[in-house]
Amino acid sequence: YVNKSYFEGSRFLDDQGNLTGIESLADFEEALALAKENGSEAPVSYATGDDGGTYRVFFTLLKQQGGELITDGEVLAGDNLDKAANAIEIMTNWHKQGWQPEQAEYEASVALFTSGKAAFHMNGVWEVPTMVDMAEKGTLGFDWGAVQIPTLLGTTATWADSHAFAIPQGTEMSPEKRAAVMTAIGWMEKNSISWAGAGHIPAYKPVATSDEFGKMEPNATYSSLAETAAYDPRSPIAGVASPVYDAAINIISPAMHGYLEPAQAAQQMKDELQSKLQ
Repeated sequence: YVNKSYFEGSRFLDDQGNLTGIESLADFEEALALAKENGSEAPVSYATGDDGGTYRVFFTLLKQQGGELITDGEVLAGDNLDKAANAIEIMTNWHKQGWQPEQAEYEASVALFTSGKAAFHMNGVWEVPTMVDMAEKGTLGFDWGAVQIPTLLGTTATWADSHAFAIPQGTEMSPEKRAAVMTAIGWMEKNSISWAGAGHIPAYKPVATSDEFGKMEPNATYSSLAETAAYDPRSPIAGVASPVYDAAINIISPAMHGYLEPAQAAQQMKDELQSKLQ
């Protein structure tokens, strides 16, 4: 999410007022420095004191380096350990520069943006309705937009997750019941433009490519991230509320607040998560 007011007259907004010019970490950090110079209290706000917010930014930065969290049953194998340390180092630097909030809980990280104190806000699409509603009521107070996280480290990638329907394995189900289940799921998918109204990117192609969704902004703008979405590895230690989230709040967050060196944090994360895989 971006508060455009901090970048008026700069190279970071094009003639239509769209965010532009961020094609590397150096570009992004230049924008953060400019926002701070222009009065932003938290140039990039995310939930630095929350497991989900911390992990999602870390994982995005890891994947943007072409890194892998788990490879053939090994956590942060080979140079992935160095890539993890680099991701934590970047987050630590944002803290040192005063660009991100200190120990911000989720609600506080959102409030920093909606109150106009943050230039950028890294979060999921589920907060889009918050911004849309506030803008319609005239309580947001600034021109805003939302884009997929720019390519900062060479590889385009954004942490993502998906809501999905599932039919439990091993369930005895008659052909008639299965047909009814699939009909219900199909109806939900075919009518998922309502789901898109909550900020989400619909998975059903006819809806995702429809004129109705194409006119839905800023959803249509950031829907490109579906092509480069970075999902957690399929593992019992990964995913929402899993040990990787515990590692984010217990290891990564303390490191970026100065209690551990990035390399130490990456090694501790590797050891902790590897023990969970045994």
